[in-house]
Amino acid sequence: MELVVNELEAKYGNQVAFSSINARSQLGADAYKFYSLRGHPIVAILDTEGQLIAQIWGKRPIEEVEEPLRKSLVNE
Repeated sequence: MELVVNELEAKYGNQVAFSSINARSQLGADAYKFYSLRGHPIVAILDTEGQLIAQIWGKRPIEEVEEPLRKSLVNE
């Protein structure tokens, strides 16, 4: 999943803030609880207000991760 996210960051990094959080850290545990995230690895897409708009878990092709990201940019 890291390779997919890195590729998307290279493509959308000037439009979207990317952050990587270790699920085993306190910050990761807090994020999992706050956003009711499930699964690992996971990509969580938040809007500009910090609301969860999509979560993609497991190893997925780039297209499956990019689609909700693109949609979120159109809706802003």
